[in-house]
Amino acid sequence: MSNPLTILKICRLFANLHEGQIAHLLNVLGAKIVQFKRDATIAIEGDKCDRLGIVLEGKIDLQNILPSGKVVTLIQFGPGEVFGEALIFSKQTEYPVTIISATACSIMFIEKKEVIFLLTHHPVLLENFLGLLSDKLFFMNKKVKVLALETIRQKICDFILKEF
Repeated sequence: MSNPLTILKICRLFANLHEGQIAHLLNVLGAKIVQFKRDATIAIEGDKCDRLGIVLEGKIDLQNILPSGKVVTLIQFGPGEVFGEALIFSKQTEYPVTIISATACSIMFIEKKEVIFLLTHHPVLLENFLGLLSDKLFFMNKKVKVLALETIRQKICDFILKEF
């Protein structure tokens, strides 16, 4: 595995921090790095989410498994991307999706209490965390708007309007 600091420097959560600051935070945090083989289950829909995950290497798929057995991949995350950030502070703390490793991957997990420590003691991280949540909320809002369009014609028109 490559140096985690290289990836964390591009992670939205650690934006505007230099490598030395990130290294210091990692020493204080006690974050755990877990390796997963390809197609390993990281979390199953309904599992409790009590930690934040950061993909350091490889890719993960967030999937819905339908009652028919069909698997729908909602999104794929790669190095530097964060998951679980909304769930650890939500009343609904269970994963709404199943998370599978699409490739062999390394994930850094930070426990909720450590995230709270980071956010209360480091204003830059608090701002980054809120920006991360805001960006994901904005992304989901755009997805809902596209899903609300009923016909292919409406979806094509929406796409064309956004391109200009």
